[in-house]
Amino acid sequence: MASCCTCCWPTMRSRSSPTAALAGRVSDDQWTAVCHAVEAGIAGGGLEAAVIDGIGRISALLATHFPGNGAGRDELPDRPVLL
Repeated sequence: MASCCTCCWPTMRSRSSPTAALAGRVSDDQWTAVCHAVEAGIAGGGLEAAVIDGIGRISALLATHFPGNGAGRDELPDRPVLL
């Protein structure tokens, strides 16, 4: 797994089962592009805009592989789960 930048996505993908589901679906190049876009935005002085843009880019990648069921945006319960 390639380490794209200072972003934590490569580490998270290797340790988290939800993100492990993305293996083979979202390429390292796609994650790298997200990381670099966020880094460039932060370097340009736009921390908030860079983070929001990164979330949008990640959402677009996820929607490509895991489209919604059409029932609305809130498909999972909002209740916290205590472990």
